[in-house]
Amino acid sequence: MNTRYREWFSVEFFHEFYKNSQDEFTRRDNDFEVIPTAECRMLMRNQGLLFREFPGGFKLLYRADSSDIERPLIDFPAQAEFTFQLFARSPWLEHYSGLSLQRKRDSMYFLSNLAGNVQAVDGRDELLLIKDNSDVYLSAQDEVIVSSARFNWTFSRAADTASISVLDQHSGTVFSKTLDRLDDSATGAQKNFSSAIDLSAFGKGLYHFFIDGALTQRRYIDDALTRNKPFALLNISLHPDVPLSHRLTRADGAVASKTFRLRLNKRETIWKYLVGVKYREEIEDDDLEIISASFPATFTRKPSYRLADNTRIIPFASDSKLPLTQEPIKGIKLKRSLSGHGSGSSEEMALPNPEVANLKIDNNQLYSEVYVYV
Repeated sequence: MNTRYREWFSVEFFHEFYKNSQDEFTRRDNDFEVIPTAECRMLMRNQGLLFREFPGGFKLLYRADSSDIERPLIDFPAQAEFTFQLFARSPWLEHYSGLSLQRKRDSMYFLSNLAGNVQAVDGRDELLLIKDNSDVYLSAQDEVIVSSARFNWTFSRAADTASISVLDQHSGTVFSKTLDRLDDSATGAQKNFSSAIDLSAFGKGLYHFFIDGALTQRRYIDDALTRNKPFALLNISLHPDVPLSHRLTRADGAVASKTFRLRLNKRETIWKYLVGVKYREEIEDDDLEIISASFPATFTRKPSYRLADNTRIIPFASDSKLPLTQEPIKGIKLKRSLSGHGSGSSEEMALPNPEVANLKIDNNQLYSEVYVYV
């Protein structure tokens, strides 16, 4: 028998932060370390599958006879699931990506081919693993809570009773109960409810929590993940519920090779340059302006103020949000008009882009601050 390995499926990562001015991705391997779960490693070993990382993604390969390369030597088990943990390589990933900075500490992102999300990117359909079918990027819609199988579910509701139910990711009901409000002498409209939940008999996985028929929470049950705290969990399922576009096997058991993609958007912020007049006290506020020679950006000067050491700070803020990208935006300069040197005389100093870690929130507006001293 002459056998060889062939690609079964791959997952590719794209992050707009690394796209340059020529719309090329300069880096594909900076964001994630991919580690299969223990169950996934055992499943791959039993099936004779190979896991391989490449710049910007990973793939699984199966072994087949050269005379029938679309049929694996070892049939895939029905409803098997392959799960991969994604760990962020940078502690600032959520700063320079377009993700919420308010993600709960006990949560992660959950990605799955069960979503069946197909969207056009640059004129070509892509198989995505996210929930949102109106945008192509990872978002808060993909966030789930991670917990152990036993916990207390508490919530508030403007009612004296509440019907709760828990469904697995294939819509099978695993728990249901009608609760009475707690006797807490509450006088407001919102009443408190609590129920002990035990899902240990149903195994690891994603569960959906409903109150009076409305989905209110998604929770992934896995004790190991509560300790490891990955950035995201990627689930590739062979379950019959997987939409046809995302299925990895055909009805006859042959392989249907697929390429899935995960896209992250870059963050955009208001850029605030804080110009400290520390060495040249003769500079007046009106002498300074910030110009952008090669990038469409304008900046407005704000009222100056003094620091504790008496340094005068002249703030400038961009009039619109600007992108944070690995490729620096060039041509942003501090321009100083030189009084007494003739009309139109001036000097210019190139300004750096903000550091991705230096984000500030003021009045619900997100700023990237840069201190510059003159």
